[in-house]
Amino acid sequence: MFLKDVSNFFSRTYLVTKPYIPTGMVVVGIGLMTVGAIRACMKTARNLEPVLDNHQKQIDAIAEKWAREQVRFENDPMGVPEYSEEIKTQESMTVYGGTIRELVKTFAEPVLEFTAGALLVATGFGLQYAAYGAAVAYGTKLNNQFNRYRQRVISTEGTEADKKYMYGVKKETVVETVVDPETGEEQVVTSEVESYDTDNLSMYSFVFDETNMNFDIRNPRGNLLFVKRREQVWTDKMIARSSGDSPGWITLNEMLIDSGFNPVKEGYRAGKLYFPNDPTWDNRVRVAILDTAFSREERLSNGEAPSTVLDWNCDGDILAIMEERGYGWPSILTAAG
Repeated sequence: MFLKDVSNFFSRTYLVTKPYIPTGMVVVGIGLMTVGAIRACMKTARNLEPVLDNHQKQIDAIAEKWAREQVRFENDPMGVPEYSEEIKTQESMTVYGGTIRELVKTFAEPVLEFTAGALLVATGFGLQYAAYGAAVAYGTKLNNQFNRYRQRVISTEGTEADKKYMYGVKKETVVETVVDPETGEEQVVTSEVESYDTDNLSMYSFVFDETNMNFDIRNPRGNLLFVKRREQVWTDKMIARSSGDSPGWITLNEMLIDSGFNPVKEGYRAGKLYFPNDPTWDNRVRVAILDTAFSREERLSNGEAPSTVLDWNCDGDILAIMEERGYGWPSILTAAG
């Protein structure tokens, strides 16, 4: 019973700490590298000079013996050499070997600490990268499945139903009392207003208002037509880039810039894909137009609207999706990414 409890305790502990292991390895590794570097500097200042001085003394002694032997040879060329070149070489090798051993002995611990720290950092980053890759793959798969679900809703129920289910759009009747500016009489006005759950907006949603050069506060109908016409242009551009079985594509930044928005960092890889041989894939660019001030989409925005949100139906990281499906990356995308 005791062993089982201990085993369960360690199993639970491992499950709790598992997500933090890579980060912990990186932190410990950096600490070991720092300690190793500091200790190496301290040993350099304290121990390196004596080792090198002793090495130089031994080399100088060998050089003196060899110089004396040369003088003796000049005085007695036929004599038996007392200090041959072979002995000189052997003694020199012994001195260098001893110096290397002393250096290894001096710096072994800090070098091992630094190396172990570097290995921990590399392993920790490797685990983090693997976890990130797995998360991206899972997110891409989940996003693909959700997009297929939305495509089925659109094909059977229509785009309005998709918008209702996706964003939790609700219609409310609002009763307001307004004053007629000409007569000064109060009038009761009843209007139908749409509201939506902001938590359901995707990361590809942007506010479309007077800060955008394509927004005309005096022409709400023109604003709506602008967005709807761009939908078709972007879809045609995406389809035109497909070739045979290869998918067509368009990036989020292309659509943002074309709409008058500034590009965003993730917009170089995020976007929409067209798969000609996959009828379950949503092969159209769609932009949800969400305006909490008015009940009808046609009244996209005017001077009374606080803001209008445009939400693109991006597929996510289109490079990751292409790679997952076995397609090569378009050169323009890899250069941009």
